[in-house]
Amino acid sequence: MANRPAAALELREGDQPRLVAMTRSPTVRAGLAQRARILLLAADGLSNTEIADKVGVSRPTVLVWRQRYVDAGIDGLDDRTRPGRRPQAAASDVLAASLATPPRRLAVSHWSSRLLGERLGVGRGTVVRAWHAYGLQPVRGGFRLSVTPALTGQVAAVLALRLGPPESFAVLDVREPSRAGDRTDESASADALRDLGAALQRDLPPAPVDAASALLGFLDEVNRSRTRWPTASRLHLVTDGRGPVALPALREALAVRSHITVHTVRDPARWPDMAAAWLSMAAYGDEEAGSLVADLERVRQGLAPGEVFAWSLGARSTGAEPWRLMPARPTVK
Repeated sequence: MANRPAAALELREGDQPRLVAMTRSPTVRAGLAQRARILLLAADGLSNTEIADKVGVSRPTVLVWRQRYVDAGIDGLDDRTRPGRRPQAAASDVLAASLATPPRRLAVSHWSSRLLGERLGVGRGTVVRAWHAYGLQPVRGGFRLSVTPALTGQVAAVLALRLGPPESFAVLDVREPSRAGDRTDESASADALRDLGAALQRDLPPAPVDAASALLGFLDEVNRSRTRWPTASRLHLVTDGRGPVALPALREALAVRSHITVHTVRDPARWPDMAAAWLSMAAYGDEEAGSLVADLERVRQGLAPGEVFAWSLGARSTGAEPWRLMPARPTVK
């Protein structure tokens, strides 16, 4: 005896128009739209074999989605998490959680990838990949930054920032566990956040100048501003390593004249993400932290080839306002 065709699927109240909309919407995933079509054809009374032929799937697939609908309604059409696979989390969410102090009940001074993964409900690999993207790892006393020479601590303030050719860098006030006597002025940190936030939102006119000369001029501005920053006794300049700042002569001059140690990131391509992490550290607990990071990325992406954004806290000379630099125009002979 031949098998009887399956009875027409009885749709729940209000589901028929929702399923039709899913098959027509350009924003609905193709797989979800296909499952909605299976249910609509089943509701029209077509056999499972006919539905499989029309939709282009196997008969067992039709049976699966009919049963999912019977059990859970339209919500049953979503993909289920595969056994053995942990859910994922955005790198930015992992960063925010990494900056928080572990609960006292854990009796640890800093997060491990296992503990943070359990806290967020994700796998250790997700946590490690996020840390790698931001060039940091929680350790006792702060964070280990992926820079050379080594640097460990907590970024308390971003005091100068340069985006663009020939290189990008930031001057950071870092609470180093090895320099317990240093004390960051909290008001200076708050001033830096507000000042940088305003600079990133400002509409900056281009200025035709020579990029190499402007770089040296900005470093001079940093040297002058350094004397007015009531911060740690030694600051840290972290460069992407694409230009001359990390050269021995400049590095030594900064160390002697301004007590600024120069570090180079190990992977220049990761510098933008690392800069976002430093700003997040400095702004942690501030409700504007997310918008500051977004503004930083917007400005960086908005720079035309050859343009530069440069800012330092308390600048009073030619760098009093953040500026963009255009490539020098060739001389017409």
